[in-house]
Amino acid sequence: MSCGGGRATYRSVGGRLRRRRIPPPRSLKMTGRLKEPNPRPNVGSDESAYDEVAGRLVRRGYPRLAVGSPLWRQGRGARGTGDRVRSREASGMGRASKREEIAEAAFRQFHARGFNATGINDITKAAGVPKGSFYNHFASKEESALEALSRYADTLRFDLLTTPGLPPLDRLRAHFEYLSRDTVDNGFVRGCLVGNFGAEVADHSEEIRSAAKQGFDGWAHRLGLVLAEAQEAGDLDGSLDVEATALFILSAWEGTLIAARVDKSAAPVEAFFQTVFERILR
Repeated sequence: MSCGGGRATYRSVGGRLRRRRIPPPRSLKMTGRLKEPNPRPNVGSDESAYDEVAGRLVRRGYPRLAVGSPLWRQGRGARGTGDRVRSREASGMGRASKREEIAEAAFRQFHARGFNATGINDITKAAGVPKGSFYNHFASKEESALEALSRYADTLRFDLLTTPGLPPLDRLRAHFEYLSRDTVDNGFVRGCLVGNFGAEVADHSEEIRSAAKQGFDGWAHRLGLVLAEAQEAGDLDGSLDVEATALFILSAWEGTLIAARVDKSAAPVEAFFQTVFERILR
């Protein structure tokens, strides 16, 4: 059968090709009459494609489906994904892994770039996932920032404040020595995430302001407990107000980080240790 033998034959061949989704021969493309069919993505067969579509729906105001709900499983299992995808969803391994990747990428981006300079695209690009995936796990950038604050707390080595066998003030110094090494080793570019968020976002987001305040309060409380131990051991003046002193030390540390970032040197850090540990707590 000749493709060029007549308009009816041409249309018949082109129609069969489109229905079977077979790329048309070059000779038919060159006529300009046969249009290639627009491929419709098999949303259910690819996790990334589904996440992209779901993200667009969330951004347009549609409710985000709860992970594991019947509608969520129906959407993820639609159009031929079969038991393989549903089994992975039931175990929760695939979803948890992707959320972890996004949350960790968000934490690192916020810490390196700040809240305002970090966009959703920056986070998903760093995580290596489609932008739509972000909205399957976090409703907004603010929500991921709250998660980042929680992760940051885990990096502060509060365990050093309770190391058995060491005097209280030695433990306190070890805590800040660890933080100072982290600051110097990273080239004075990151600072404290709690302080950074407090300076950037506290006036614009009550949730982030409240989370940052809780972070500072908890940190100061830990420092105060160590100072109280030092008083009981006779290593610190008993008339010293440990709560006020703990708040002062923490505030001085936050200022030290800002000065070190501006000066790009360890001089502010050295001044902090000299003043706090050789003057105030001697």
